[in-house]
Amino acid sequence: MVRDVMQRFPEQRDAYLAFEIHRRERDRILYSSVRHVSSLHAWSAVKSVLVTGIAIFSLLYALGLAASFANWVQALQAYKINIPMPLSKGVDLNVGTLVPTSTVIVYAAKLPMIRWQDAVMVAFVAMAIVLLGSLVSGYLLWNRTRSIKNGIMDIEEEISILKSWQ
Repeated sequence: MVRDVMQRFPEQRDAYLAFEIHRRERDRILYSSVRHVSSLHAWSAVKSVLVTGIAIFSLLYALGLAASFANWVQALQAYKINIPMPLSKGVDLNVGTLVPTSTVIVYAAKLPMIRWQDAVMVAFVAMAIVLLGSLVSGYLLWNRTRSIKNGIMDIEEEISILKSWQ
């Protein structure tokens, strides 16, 4: 097509040839930039997997600690001390009346007791799911990146042919 235009308008040949070379070089730079940005997807996927794992572990471990603390507070509220006869005439001292109560503590005590090992296992499962999704999208992106590389090579070949016509 370039050759046809140059033959029909010989007086515009040099300007048109320079324009086509410049356009193809711009396309090559654009394709290279897109390919570079696409290659950063792998690092982005690794960060997503790590952040997901850390966030889920932290959340589950914090829930486990809240449940443990709430159970400890409830056990403290139920604790009674029996003072012997000569000191207090056999009075029971209820420690639970000294411990403040809260609805949050009651509900937190109903949470499951999550150990750190359980939190790690759930985090690993979530990381595996996110990793699987990242691998699928990475494979599709790799195919696109490969076709972009082939496009860059075609454009470089066209540029070399156009430069040989100058």
